[in-house]
Amino acid sequence: MKIQSFEHFVIRFIIYYKKKGGKMNIWILVFLIFTQWEYTRDTIDLVIPPGKIVTLNSDAHKTQLDSMLSLKIPAWIKDKLINKLEDLEMEEIPDSVMDFTINKERKLVYITPKGLYSEGKLVTPLRHPEYYRLGVSGDYLVKNTGEVIDLQGRKVAEILPEVTDFLINRGNYLFVKDKRLLKKQKIYFLDKKISSFQIENVVSIAGFNNGLLIFTQDGIYRSQKGHFIRILPLKIQAQKLRVILNHEGAIERIIYLAKGRLKSFSVNTIPLITLNTSNQFMKISPSHGFSLAFRNKDTLIALDNGLILSNLKDTLMQTDAYPIIKVYGVDSDGLMDILIGGKRGSIQIRYGNGRDTTINLQSGQYSSPTVFNGHIVTGALDGKIYGDPLLKNIDVGSSSVPACYDFNRDGIDDIVIGNQDGKVYLYLSPDYSDGIFLYDAGELSRPVIHDVDADGLPDIVVTNVEGKAYFLKNYGNLRFVETASFMMETEEFKDLSNRYINQGMPVRIRTGKIYVDKLLELLKSCDSKIIDEVAFSIAYMPSEVLRAMIKMGNIDLLKLNAESIYRMADITPYAKIIEAENYTTIVYDSVDTLPYLDYYFYVVHPRILYEIPARIDVSFWDKPPSYYGMSEKEWLKYSKYQIYRKNGQFWRLYWENYDPLLNLIKKSRTLLETAKNIHQYFTWNRENAIMRFGYLTQDLQPLLIWAKKYGSCGEQSILLASIARTALIPIYVVTDRGEDHQWNEFWYQGTWHHWDLNMKKGIDNPSASAEGMKKNVSSVTGWRPDDHLFDVTSHGYTETGLLKITVLASNNIPADGALVVVRSHWNNRNSVAIWGYTNENGEISFNLGYEPLGYTVEALSPLGIAGISNLFLNEHDTVEITLKLPLEFRQEIPTSFKPDSLKLVKGELFIKVPDFITGAPYRIINSYIRDTVKYRGTGIKKIKIANLSNTIFTMVHGKTAIFNPYILSWMRLSLEITRKYRRKPPKINVVFDTEKPYFQGDKIKFEIFAEDEAGIRAVYFSNDGGKRWQKIGSGNHMIFQWNTSSGGPIPPGPYKILFKVRDKSNLETISDTLKIELLPQNFFKDQLVYQDNPEDTIPDASWIYGPLFLKDTLRFVLITTNSTEKGLDLDLFLIRDKNGNLKVDSKKEIIAKSTSPTNREKIYVNFLPPGVYWIYAQGCTVEDHGPKKFDIKFSFKVNKNMEIVDYGY
Repeated sequence: MKIQSFEHFVIRFIIYYKKKGGKMNIWILVFLIFTQWEYTRDTIDLVIPPGKIVTLNSDAHKTQLDSMLSLKIPAWIKDKLINKLEDLEMEEIPDSVMDFTINKERKLVYITPKGLYSEGKLVTPLRHPEYYRLGVSGDYLVKNTGEVIDLQGRKVAEILPEVTDFLINRGNYLFVKDKRLLKKQKIYFLDKKISSFQIENVVSIAGFNNGLLIFTQDGIYRSQKGHFIRILPLKIQAQKLRVILNHEGAIERIIYLAKGRLKSFSVNTIPLITLNTSNQFMKISPSHGFSLAFRNKDTLIALDNGLILSNLKDTLMQTDAYPIIKVYGVDSDGLMDILIGGKRGSIQIRYGNGRDTTINLQSGQYSSPTVFNGHIVTGALDGKIYGDPLLKNIDVGSSSVPACYDFNRDGIDDIVIGNQDGKVYLYLSPDYSDGIFLYDAGELSRPVIHDVDADGLPDIVVTNVEGKAYFLKNYGNLRFVETASFMMETEEFKDLSNRYINQGMPVRIRTGKIYVDKLLELLKSCDSKIIDEVAFSIAYMPSEVLRAMIKMGNIDLLKLNAESIYRMADITPYAKIIEAENYTTIVYDSVDTLPYLDYYFYVVHPRILYEIPARIDVSFWDKPPSYYGMSEKEWLKYSKYQIYRKNGQFWRLYWENYDPLLNLIKKSRTLLETAKNIHQYFTWNRENAIMRFGYLTQDLQPLLIWAKKYGSCGEQSILLASIARTALIPIYVVTDRGEDHQWNEFWYQGTWHHWDLNMKKGIDNPSASAEGMKKNVSSVTGWRPDDHLFDVTSHGYTETGLLKITVLASNNIPADGALVVVRSHWNNRNSVAIWGYTNENGEISFNLGYEPLGYTVEALSPLGIAGISNLFLNEHDTVEITLKLPLEFRQEIPTSFKPDSLKLVKGELFIKVPDFITGAPYRIINSYIRDTVKYRGTGIKKIKIANLSNTIFTMVHGKTAIFNPYILSWMRLSLEITRKYRRKPPKINVVFDTEKPYFQGDKIKFEIFAEDEAGIRAVYFSNDGGKRWQKIGSGNHMIFQWNTSSGGPIPPGPYKILFKVRDKSNLETISDTLKIELLPQNFFKDQLVYQDNPEDTIPDASWIYGPLFLKDTLRFVLITTNSTEKGLDLDLFLIRDKNGNLKVDSKKEIIAKSTSPTNREKIYVNFLPPGVYWIYAQGCTVEDHGPKKFDIKFSFKVNKNMEIVDYGY
């Protein structure tokens, strides 16, 4: 009897054993029962959007690319590489969209000048697409005449002309015309039964199960009991909007069309778009400075024009110009008195009982009175304090404005003083010496002390001549930090928000297979020595840069770049490449091993800063300005010459053949000596220098900088990085953004060292590039080729203090993923010094140098903006600040539990934002890059902000799920799941077309279905009845194509096809034998050829047919090729084995060839003698290195033994 399962086996065994009279040992029975169970541990990879719940899927980590990458690439690179290729598959829709919608299947349908598309595929060509609009469902189109048609072009109905959006629902037509929502109830003809809804400025509409959504210029409305209620404020310039709803009917994502581009955003990022950018504590008028006083619940404001207001608006009095007011109980009657100083120098006292008097405490102008220890003192124009001998030594320079309070609680008032320069100082009793600097408020600072937030601690409010007020919150221990005063200007806010979460992310669809195919073909063409370098360059290159390189025909540079490194290693006396098991690196000077990541990033990587690695033609600048009749400035700034050309050069390949550099390298014994020789040769800061220094250019391409022999510190650092990397010196670019200087750091003897080509003593002299330039240094950052920023300030450039920032929602929930920007006020600027993103606790820290003019700190989140206009940090100090955003974050946390079968192996939080610098095409203004390549910058990138050590498990419809509680952060998790299952072999079923005849050279498609409780570990393929197996992938379902002509056709004849699946417990099942007869043919279409080496014909042909056996003389042989592909030059060879060893040995064995400069080749030979033959089709010139398709035809066929059969042409 056939055994059906393990349980069946146990039962049969017990019956058989008892029949034989045996006694069953209970432990044997237990063993037999329980050994049918097995436990397996699988790893599940999940990505969970912010605020979402995702159920577990055991196949969530499977990818078709995983099976395609069967190349010998280190696992740590391969994981990143697969993520990169998956990202490249998702391509932004071209910026020529005319209309769009989301259909019932949640697919994107849109119209472009070419016609109607669905998810990237052309559905219906349209002759005049500008005349059509898509309805909400995507099933119908409306012409500008009002005619409604279905996707097959059949007329369905007729409505009003010039409709911009419409919805068909149960015989009713809702449509938008002239920004109004209209309703029509009869179909097929126009009538007058059209009613208008009372809602204006309608952009578009959407229907859903629970009602109607209306998009207007000021928000989204939902229909409810015959009325429309605004459910979401949203101000955005759009031609049309659509929504994607979740299973509960709530809005999950909004997609909109603007200026031909589709963008989308999730609901949790919407507040950012509509947010008011002003958090300012107080702003009276941009044309007036003012001083403040607080009287009970009233606020008195004295404007510089002499007008004093009560309650922020009511006129109290008119007095002298530039009044300074204070409110105190000067006398003993318990009433609040007002002190008023002014331009004339006298002090007016307005008592609470209505009596006025005037006193003088100083002989000069501009008095600023206050009450000190119960009596009046005053500041003056000369910067001193008059009215008390304790204060006689205080001098703040000019225009002293005092305010008093006993901060140190010794029973004697302390004094806070502002001055003309905007500085605010605190002088403490009893000696009032060495004022403590508190703040810089801009010109003419005027402090007042008041417990603004009613927390029991007196705060300081400072006003200035511009009409701004700054609130310095008292945190105790004499620590005052600006909190609510921050205001971001409108243009500044727009710029910063576009660098963070601009108005929607570009909509992407899976149309980028061409990019993946190009990269996979490139990887397959690499030998094992360089494949890790090429794979790393792909994995750690921004996706949009890779797309641009492919479009420009420059992707082969990744391979040429890696090959150059090994050639240079052969001539550098100080560098030796080491191939380890899982990585490659370099040993310098025989003793110093470079960390392998530094090797890949700073020696191998072909991208230096923000540029697109490309071939550059700079021949225009080979001739001087006079040749073109230009001034030098015009010549340097000339931008109309197209530098991106296929005949151009790449920097590493250029420098590799630049003799002066090679001579410098060869004569150097050590890495450091090489660096010094390079510095001496290329610096502009020497006599008879080759390079020149100037600020007229902002070039990014090293060879363009070199062609002009000109540039500022930025260009000099880019040029040096290209030269040093060619010389195998690890190097990157560093920048002091806040104070505007750029140089390099290079690695030797285990650490990173300063290198500034702009300095005579520019090596290992960090102060020369920092404080040696008479600049304060805020922050120095390095730049990695994948656009990662890292702090190197501690590398000897300046002493630093630590700034710790916490960003919270208004209800004290940590704001994860908030963008925090620190700006330096050096030279009275407000320049970006450094930036970063808060972690899961809303925290971020920066090491900053001392900046005497202070810093601005900006925090931006979907919950709003917050910041500090003027923060000061001393070296070696630690300052902790908390920034509160204006909006709340409320998230309903689902019921959680801890599953025994799940374990978090690895978790991280990341955000998706535009790169702060390169998200737009920074300094790349070339029209070819913009209009042809359509490069818009590196776009959206994933930035890791934290590691995760725990997560929230919950249940959804009986299934285990994970909840992401964060505001902006995505969760990437690797979970280990332990599963119990019965040991039994997996099941497999293979489907293919058995009726179709198959010919030699065909691609035969198989669909494989596998099933197993333990999970499928691997799927294998064999075409020889199981003698040899090839792993083709993993997972429960896959499509496999057997290419019977990869690199040349296989022999015709019968083949026994088998598939094998192996589960996680290593049990295997082999499919039934599939018998396929490959029929012979003499015409092969769509064969693939790559760029071969035409200098070495015999071993280097990417298409080979043979060996072919000819027993008798053949009357003639005719072989022809043809192709419709552009950029393909084929060469064709007929080779005969002359020494009987069944292999091709040399060019002498070629008996016929055709090598015209085209892809149309022909070989004709009369009376071909018996022997063994091969046919080689070689890619002599293959644009972009291929592959390219060609057709080849023979005057003969072969049998299953590859014996030539006379057939005729």
